[in-house]
Amino acid sequence: MIIRVFDIETVPDFSIWAPPADKPDAFPPPLVHQVVAISYIDLDGTAKEKGASKFEVVDSYSGAGADMVGERHLLEAFGSSCLEPEALMLVSWNGRRFDGPVLATRAMKHAIPWGWWHRHDPSFRYRYSEAFGHVDLMDVLADFGSAMPMKMGDVARLCGMPGKGGMDGSMVKDEIEKGNFEKVSKYCLLDVVQTTGIYVRHQYQKGLIDKNNVNLIFNQLEDLFNDGCNKEEKISLGRI
Repeated sequence: MIIRVFDIETVPDFSIWAPPADKPDAFPPPLVHQVVAISYIDLDGTAKEKGASKFEVVDSYSGAGADMVGERHLLEAFGSSCLEPEALMLVSWNGRRFDGPVLATRAMKHAIPWGWWHRHDPSFRYRYSEAFGHVDLMDVLADFGSAMPMKMGDVARLCGMPGKGGMDGSMVKDEIEKGNFEKVSKYCLLDVVQTTGIYVRHQYQKGLIDKNNVNLIFNQLEDLFNDGCNKEEKISLGRI
């Protein structure tokens, strides 16, 4: 099974929606968020022989684009890639409330088939499982609504990772307008790297993997992100 940890970055598409007059700062619904970046990291989660590492990083993708043509390309590429693995599980942070509905509705805008998202076995829309479908880590760590939701950057720092650093989602629009697509793509990838790290730490906490497997994946994630970075941009995810 491939475990795909993913994230998106968006900018408002006010051509189809405007905030209410009495709530000008209202957060837009999913269909208003034009996708300008998508990143994912694939973990191989197929059954291994006893004593072998349960997970390892096997693939990654990160891309960004500015206009509707760019959005269509990102959506088509991501949707097509989700059809390829024989068994695919998605992992996100707040993806059930945001990323998933945004991708589905923006695909609808571009008339891109999204049948893989709606298939029943496994269901990417089923909430109460960590064994298949779509695992929203924010939802999982809040016990599916029983506790207050937490921010990914805060949980990342809790686990010794860098967190959000000097950029957040509110800055994406300005960076895209400046043509800094690589910067936005790298920012999106950093979120995926840390979400992957949190997912791996969660598997360790549940007793499903050992320290060696955690540290192996952390090494792979650091190598993946740090490749091509200057000294100031490089990250460390910490070790157990």
